[in-house]
Amino acid sequence: MRTWVTLILATLAVLLLAACGGTSSAVSTDCTASMEYIADVTIPDNTVLKPGERFVKTWRVKNDGTCPWEGYRLTLVQGDAMTDANQPVPKVQPGEEVELSIPMTAPADAGSYAASWQMETRSAEGFGQLIVSIQVEP
Repeated sequence: MRTWVTLILATLAVLLLAACGGTSSAVSTDCTASMEYIADVTIPDNTVLKPGERFVKTWRVKNDGTCPWEGYRLTLVQGDAMTDANQPVPKVQPGEEVELSIPMTAPADAGSYAASWQMETRSAEGFGQLIVSIQVEP
């Protein structure tokens, strides 16, 4: 009889936790990852660079979601890389603005180049979009 009572109480406790949202770790991951583009700080669209010229692209963005950016990174999603495909992002609290910079190198050949970058969470969920667009002329 005692075993049945213990089993019923344990089952009720599990059901109650599930109905109330589970453990505190489940509640802490219940947030929205979001990014607002504010401005290009360096290298405005169609900036003219020399072949092989090194530059640093910097964007000002705002964490307009409810998740702190911790362990996040910028990931190349389309276009010309001009650098490593993943770039770490500093920790940013919701509501804070930050400047994100990526060192890049202009391609060796003349032409128009562009790339689209996206913020990525620790669990590889992508959001937001940042663009770099340059002209390479000899």
